Amino acid sequence: MRTVAQPAFLQSKHYHRRGSVIPLVAVSTTTLLAFTALTIDVGLIYHVRAELQRTADAAALAAASELGAKGADNPLARARMTAADYALRNTVLNEPLRIDPATDVIFGHAHIGPDGKYVFEPTEAFPNAVRVRARRTAGSPAGPVPAFFAGVFGLRSVNVSATATAVLTPRDIAFVLDLSASHNDDSSLVHYRLTDIRNREVWVHLWDTDLAPQPMQNGLPVGPTFGNMTAWGTEVTGPGWNYANDPGLVQLKRGVNWNHLTADWINQSLIAQGLTPYTSKQITTIKTAGSAGPETNRSSSSERANYRRRVRVALGIDRWIPSGSTDTTIGANEVVNLVPYPSGAINPATKCRKIGGSWDEYIDYVSDITKADNITSNTGLSQRFLMYDPDLSYYGNPQLRWRFGLKTLVDFPQDKYPSHNDSPGLAGAPEEPMGAVANAVQESLNIIESLESNDLVGTAAYSTQGYGPAQKPSALSWLTDDLNLLRDQVATLQAGMWSTNTNIAQGIDRGAEVLLQSPRGRDNAAKIMVLLTDGNANQTRSEPSQYLPYDRRPIEDTLKAARDAHLAHPQRIRIYCVSVGVDSDQELMEQVAQIGQGEHFHAGGDVESYREQLQQIFRDLGGRRSVVLME
Repeated sequence: MRTVAQPAFLQSKHYHRRGSVIPLVAVSTTTLLAFTALTIDVGLIYHVRAELQRTADAAALAAASELGAKGADNPLARARMTAADYALRNTVLNEPLRIDPATDVIFGHAHIGPDGKYVFEPTEAFPNAVRVRARRTAGSPAGPVPAFFAGVFGLRSVNVSATATAVLTPRDIAFVLDLSASHNDDSSLVHYRLTDIRNREVWVHLWDTDLAPQPMQNGLPVGPTFGNMTAWGTEVTGPGWNYANDPGLVQLKRGVNWNHLTADWINQSLIAQGLTPYTSKQITTIKTAGSAGPETNRSSSSERANYRRRVRVALGIDRWIPSGSTDTTIGANEVVNLVPYPSGAINPATKCRKIGGSWDEYIDYVSDITKADNITSNTGLSQRFLMYDPDLSYYGNPQLRWRFGLKTLVDFPQDKYPSHNDSPGLAGAPEEPMGAVANAVQESLNIIESLESNDLVGTAAYSTQGYGPAQKPSALSWLTDDLNLLRDQVATLQAGMWSTNTNIAQGIDRGAEVLLQSPRGRDNAAKIMVLLTDGNANQTRSEPSQYLPYDRRPIEDTLKAARDAHLAHPQRIRIYCVSVGVDSDQELMEQVAQIGQGEHFHAGGDVESYREQLQQIFRDLGGRRSVVLME
């Protein structure tokens, strides 16, 4: 077989083709390594950016929350510190991130523009938004991101940053106020053995400043006086009150001589009006049991009238005009009224605002009380302030029976005639806890106003039934930004304003209506309900005429109302509960708050203590804001 030799040029050509692959592979490998390095560094950059964004989001949300915490000083400084702290809590490249609070935290005012999107305008005047910049750049506290492989191409580091802006969301807020009659119990003798009672302030409030300037005594304003009832006596009544020696009270028992009365005391009212004082013989007659006729049989209407007549004369409310110098009987036709009961729209004789009742009813209130009496009717008698029965929330004292004076007189309309129709003079009075609650709501309105953050506020209330602006348009409000209107309305509210009992379930219903049915309500606003009570639910949601005693409280009824309200809006109504005073159902309020994903606050102790506590609670609630990221 013959072998054919290849030409030399062909051998040379084949040899050169094999050798040309080496530079190609070298170039390709270098390019591949460059792309690999770039991919790793780009991945690192994306990873760092994600960590920076997470850090910026957390810092912005935390800092914005501080803007709403108005209870402490300098919220902007706290927001800067909080942003820096939250940045340090987050790691970037396994290291805590340091930011510059002075340059990386920017405050502003955010509002929703015509396109429905948030607009951020930098300002430090009442800001409601915070923009935080998290960065790893040249000149930043943490420095730029080091490049691992890109350095081959001279790229030693990369600048990476992220920003986040958090805004306090606007709120639609409904205050749901307890206006049951028990909302004055801590200013009534019904609770004096449980806590300090400051009903002197209610007395001071009853002075009608439209008729005359408020008088002063020992540097303190005083209220109206009535006949011989001129001295308040012991300023604060409480568990240690020595009622028997209180100079503001006088004991006038039925069927006994009143030998403890002096001529000077009995003649006070006559002398004040420029009338002739009683003679010593007439004083003796007034002090003698039966001088107005038999008075010991309380079931006899005539004997009750005899006793009342004798008390009115002794108190200087009526003047006895004897038919002759030897007359020793205070006859029904021998007395004229000196001091009219303040039942008129204006009462120039006493300078007292209008309260319900009459002198005879007041006398019955103090004297003719037994446990068998009807305590639910305004036309019947009441024994609450004389009873000590914790099961019924009564902490009075039967030894107060027969004791007349300004303290028991002020107690009388609070207990028997608390409604606005009967006693408009009590409107806005510092009845406790009503007065403390009203002041706390006013403080909350001040905080809301100072935030300038587009909140709307409305009010609802409850007692025997729930009330909203649909039922009481002059006293309660749909959502509004007119906070002065709300201040004026809150200032007129009073315990037992329209009815007496405690229908918390219907109060929640009316509050939800304010939040969801107000013409100005907003879908994008956080829905907040602030529910208050001083007592225990005792009326049913569906049938408010049904009063339930303590052992049958409509707990589930109230909890169902809370669940219905909470689920009534896509964003959910958040319910904050505030219980106040010595007899509030804290357990129930805690359950309602849990359902509403809010919080329960309690203000307790004596009146002075819970006044201060309520102020702080409402400062907190006024500034407590929902926070969202707007970018």
